[in-house]
Amino acid sequence: MPPKKKGKKGKKGKKKKKEPKHDAGWQKALINGKWERPLEALPDPFLWPSFGEIREKILLSSHLISILWSGSIHDDFILELLKVPRPNLTTLELRGTKYLTRFVMSPPSVCPVLETLDLACCPILEYVLIESTSLEFVSFKRCVSLKKVLLNAKKLKRIDLHETGQLDCLMLWSDAIEELHFFCKEMTQLELYCPKLTRVQRPSIKVIPPLYPVHPSVLDIVRVDNAPRAKEYSHPFVIEEYKPYARSPFIPQAILLCPHWDLSLFIPIHHFIKATISYQQQQSYSIQTSRSQELAEILFRRNEPASLEYLPSTGDFQITGNIPLHQLQTINSRQQKLKHQL
Repeated sequence: MPPKKKGKKGKKGKKKKKEPKHDAGWQKALINGKWERPLEALPDPFLWPSFGEIREKILLSSHLISILWSGSIHDDFILELLKVPRPNLTTLELRGTKYLTRFVMSPPSVCPVLETLDLACCPILEYVLIESTSLEFVSFKRCVSLKKVLLNAKKLKRIDLHETGQLDCLMLWSDAIEELHFFCKEMTQLELYCPKLTRVQRPSIKVIPPLYPVHPSVLDIVRVDNAPRAKEYSHPFVIEEYKPYARSPFIPQAILLCPHWDLSLFIPIHHFIKATISYQQQQSYSIQTSRSQELAEILFRRNEPASLEYLPSTGDFQITGNIPLHQLQTINSRQQKLKHQL
């Protein structure tokens, strides 16, 4: 038998992906101008490039968009829906949307003929801003997390706010609404610009006391200004707190006495240490502080003998020592002068 002819060698060409089949409901929605199916049924542009154009045509031609009890609608879909004008949309129903937190429809030219908006039963919806010249009815029923509603709709005739207990701010502009009923116990801001409004049922507004500015005291300002200078003094010192004058606005104060007693500074005690100071028999002192060991050692460096002890029960450092009699006289004289100044 003659030998078989060998075929030409070559790479097999990759098969081209075929466009997925179109859903029959897409063409039906384009003809009827209604979309009443889940969000997942819309053409997905990530599945095929041409599906994005079909998706936009469906949204643009629809006068009714009703997607109820959806777990797929997020804030991104609202941005996609309202980023371009929808001249045919008259009814938008998004009742029961689980993950919608904000709804912003502005300016009025986005939906120029929208008459009905249903956002009821959106459990985490918190903020709503709507500007419309055609809207007549809007529902926020059972939006339990709704806190702020800004609604500017001249033709609005009815708004449903039942079971919106967390609503604390409502601003409404309407030339057509005649009655308003809501029971929001957390309401703190209510502004109604409605000339035909005659019947209103609402709870009392929760009054929040005004917040007055708290200005720092002169002592706090001086403390901040003197803080860098206080760090420069590494001299051993004795701190004496004057408890009898605790009611004075200038107290607590401290007098800083250096070893040579030729330099004394009248400085707030909080610049240096939060300490409990006690004198024993007018000749010895004890300082207990909860600050760092480094700061305790600064107090420990003195000319006269002193001891530094760590208290494990409280985590504090305690410094004890004796004061020479001639230095006690200096301290007493300075105390008397300080009392006269206060």
